[in-house]
Amino acid sequence: MGLMAKDLRIATEMGGRLGAPLLMANAARAMMQACANEEGAGANLDAIAQTVEKMAGLCFADHA
Repeated sequence: MGLMAKDLRIATEMGGRLGAPLLMANAARAMMQACANEEGAGANLDAIAQTVEKMAGLCFADHA
């Protein structure tokens, strides 16, 4: 998760320098960074659902 967040940060910074706002990439970067902060930098993409659950106070499914 940490590496994906870093890669998106680099891409969105480059987009900003070039005048392309990359709105969806910024949203994805923010979510991945929140997930990395919550679940750890080594978390996989599935951890995003757990982060959203915690943020929303929901439970999508039982976690094994």
